[in-house]
Amino acid sequence: MAYAVPGIKHIALCKKGTLLTTPTNILIIGSRNNEELNINDETQDDVLERPHIIKRRFETAEIESRQPTLKDLQNLITFRADQGCDAEILAQPQTSGVDGGCFQFTGNNYMGFKSKYEITPEKRILAVQLGVSLNPIDAKTLIDAADNATPASLGITNNGINNSLIRFPWLKYVGTFTQDDIINYSFLLEETGENEKLNGRFISDYIKATISFTFRSATIANMVTEMNEAEGISLTFQQDTSASSATYEKFIFNSLVLRKKTERKIEAKERYIKATYTGNFTRSQIAFDFSALSGGGTSADGTEGGTVTISM
Repeated sequence: MAYAVPGIKHIALCKKGTLLTTPTNILIIGSRNNEELNINDETQDDVLERPHIIKRRFETAEIESRQPTLKDLQNLITFRADQGCDAEILAQPQTSGVDGGCFQFTGNNYMGFKSKYEITPEKRILAVQLGVSLNPIDAKTLIDAADNATPASLGITNNGINNSLIRFPWLKYVGTFTQDDIINYSFLLEETGENEKLNGRFISDYIKATISFTFRSATIANMVTEMNEAEGISLTFQQDTSASSATYEKFIFNSLVLRKKTERKIEAKERYIKATYTGNFTRSQIAFDFSALSGGGTSADGTEGGTVTISM
């Protein structure tokens, strides 16, 4: 029996129903630091505790792309309107071609997903997890076809890796304090809501935003100033995507979208104020602007930056 070469060459998503014709809203998960496709039996035991296969589940680990763009985020919003997407997962070949498996999830076998967009001083990632449960016959047919499937026309080069999109987190803070006051910060957009449908596809009802800043300047005056901040104040979070600040990713949360919870600490080694803004919103509340004047650069397509506005 031949040894099976491990590894995944590329993972690509596109709008449901388009992968095998003219793929649209293509999202290549490049510069990955983890990838994993699991194909496991879902069973039900009989009275003698013998498992009977009910379904076969295809599920990836949470795949973190280190080259996310606002265009990718917009594509995920588009996929969510269809409650899923087409997906192609190309494994490393055993000898040549696609004999390692070109797994194409299309038609009734489309994938569900859940995702998050995260920025901290240490990382900037888009994480996606895919999943679907199929009846055993359809699962076997999909796996059998993977040995000879023709990869879709997705324009993929270098296995989807584009190092120019791996950007250092350049925070541009505008708020009650100053940027020099910041010890740490985090920004997270994460889908939340119902876990999965009957067929094992992940779905969600809302997107949850969690934005946190920790400030060193915890003077009495600053504590009072922070307490005087209006309930449901509008908030802007911006990361420059070029050293010149000509392009950037800006998220504007209009009034009352988020609310704040604050921690204040004074002790022997630390004295700080930590303000955390959170709130859930729907996809219909989001608007994207990729124009040059809104940080989108010359491409104006969301790959260089842009502005995302969330309204009530």
